[in-house]
Amino acid sequence: MNVNVFLAAAKLGVGRIVWTSSEATGGYPFGPASPPRYLPVDEDHYPYPRSAYALSKVVGETMAEHVSSWSGIPIIALRPSNVFDAGDYPKIPSYWDDPLIRAVNLWDYVDARDVAQACRRALLAPVTVLGYPPS
Repeated sequence: MNVNVFLAAAKLGVGRIVWTSSEATGGYPFGPASPPRYLPVDEDHYPYPRSAYALSKVVGETMAEHVSSWSGIPIIALRPSNVFDAGDYPKIPSYWDDPLIRAVNLWDYVDARDVAQACRRALLAPVTVLGYPPS
């Protein structure tokens, strides 16, 4: 599906694409048997897919990179992790007794409002396309 959207957008000459990939590209879920390579997890940690879903996201990001370089259209992938809305915050104290409950995602979360703001900013931010034009 991703490549169809990316290629159609390139054909139509849209100004940019903003899409969500996943924290799974970096190795989520983590745990005692599958720790991250190092902390904090950053862009150099990528890719480390451990499931078909994560692999599909890595493939999607790779396709986005190539279609972007071919077309000159910026394609911005966001990797929101464990998106919380107002109803999720009251559950947080229930995690305190056993920290390992949240180790699968390294205890992270992001507020849905911040994700919405990130999407908006990604649509409006000045960006350049890596590798374009080809040298």
